[in-house]
Amino acid sequence: MLKLVIFIPKTHSDQLKERLWEAGLGKQGEYENCAFTSDGIGSFKPLEGANPTIGNIFDFEKVEEHRVEMLCEEKLKEIAISIIKKYHPYEEPAYEFYKIYT
Repeated sequence: MLKLVIFIPKTHSDQLKERLWEAGLGKQGEYENCAFTSDGIGSFKPLEGANPTIGNIFDFEKVEEHRVEMLCEEKLKEIAISIIKKYHPYEEPAYEFYKIYT
């Protein structure tokens, strides 16, 4: 089992969670649509060659974002990545997978 962690603007987190749940992520025991969401501030500065969704090249940005965590079966990892790339608004979405040992 894996844990997926995604950092995404608050405005887009619900839509992305729905798409991931539809693909089978976020299941724990006899429950589905499980996720933990916390607030935070993401920061970045787009460099030359970037195509930022928010902000401008060389301008430092701060964005209210959600940290979304949910369980992901290993067989769904590549599907999750494709969903993130399709529905995340950023050119370079920030996401991580962690191995869960139970």
